Amino acid sequence: MKISPAYLAGMADSDGSFSIAIRHRNRPNPTYQATFQLTWTKTKLTEKFMKDLKKQFGGSYYEAKNRNDRFANGSPTIRYFLTNKGLKLFLKEVLPFIILKKKQVLNCLELLNTTEFGKYGFGRPKPKKLKKKHYNLYIQNKNINTKNSGDRRIYESI
Repeated sequence: MKISPAYLAGMADSDGSFSIAIRHRNRPNPTYQATFQLTWTKTKLTEKFMKDLKKQFGGSYYEAKNRNDRFANGSPTIRYFLTNKGLKLFLKEVLPFIILKKKQVLNCLELLNTTEFGKYGFGRPKPKKLKKKHYNLYIQNKNINTKNSGDRRIYESI
């Protein structure tokens, strides 16, 4: 079953998380990876939904087995994780409908549009001069996604 882009956007705005992570931080050429994660209480319906998401965009889902990965009420969780080419397709579909997390989506999409994916799906910046731009996208998303009142000057200047 194909899931409507408007529904996906609402779900992503409310329960989703768009992030940019640094891979190989201590190497001379770190890489950056855009990700989407969705965490819900595990039920038969949410598991079916995540199977449909995986069929439509790829990615993976799993039941969080660790006791620390449960919600405060103790219910088990199920997580869906998407990155790289599948994420690019997902972001293009939901972008017109995203309201709350539009800047995070635009940052992730910009990172993905300026990344070249190799045989195993790992990304490198197309021209090397984009390393600074990727770092700035990482910092912007980090500041937007933070739950504390840290330094928000980067976000406010956008």
